[in-house]
Amino acid sequence: MRVILDTDVGLGTPGAVFDDGIAIILALNSTEMDIVGITTCHGNVNVDDAFNNVKRLALILGKKVNVLRGSEGPMDRSKETNDAVDFIINTSEELSDLTIIALGPLTNIAMALRRKPEIAKRWDSVFVMGGAITVKGNVTPYAEFNVYKDPLAAKILFSLGRRIILIPLDVTRKTTLTLEDLDKFFDGNRPYDEYVRYHVKKGLERMGGMCHLHDPLAVAIALDREIVGDHKVGYVEVVTKGREIGRTVLRRDAHGNVDVCLDINVERFMRLLGERV
Repeated sequence: MRVILDTDVGLGTPGAVFDDGIAIILALNSTEMDIVGITTCHGNVNVDDAFNNVKRLALILGKKVNVLRGSEGPMDRSKETNDAVDFIINTSEELSDLTIIALGPLTNIAMALRRKPEIAKRWDSVFVMGGAITVKGNVTPYAEFNVYKDPLAAKILFSLGRRIILIPLDVTRKTTLTLEDLDKFFDGNRPYDEYVRYHVKKGLERMGGMCHLHDPLAVAIALDREIVGDHKVGYVEVVTKGREIGRTVLRRDAHGNVDVCLDINVERFMRLLGERV
């Protein structure tokens, strides 16, 4: 599959959440994925940090990949275009079978759709890590981080006519990485182990020794749909203002455009992660 990854990678920035970096490693180490580009956005870190973190990580992994700088803030505070938006539009027009994997706020993708809505017809699949359906949010009681950072962008994407696979907190919170896992995943036998282990260890220590693997799960599901157990189809509405801003509400409907993952095979996911990362 030919993939555009859109991300706010924090691995490499002291104090930032790092699971998105593990997701990038998983994608770049998976031969099933032809990563045609990685677009970066605001969110976990500022867009310049995200851009530099991806460039550094790809260099350490020895992978050649296009990296494009994207939106500095949500849609209502961003320029109409940037390198990432142009790349998403141009690549979508050139290729007819793109898979989009969104791991951060959805600004770049929504801005591309606002300029050229017809590009969605060129996409094969869209995977989104975001939202909270049956569980509380991780920013407010109502909102998950990626949606909260740009709810208008999420509303635009979730109104897309094509099927979206949504990987919300409901399932990402079923995954865990601990300090004890470091020896299993980053054993020092590869050039990037020391760099990644350093940042992951610092992050885990700051988080009390455990974190959820939100973004790696989204990439893993794109690689292996059998990881998903229970799922529900419907329409996802996004609250864009008021006290519950960023809230995602699933309206179940067999004809809906969003396939929401609500349960996963954790063992299958961790096995895939261990093999690739």
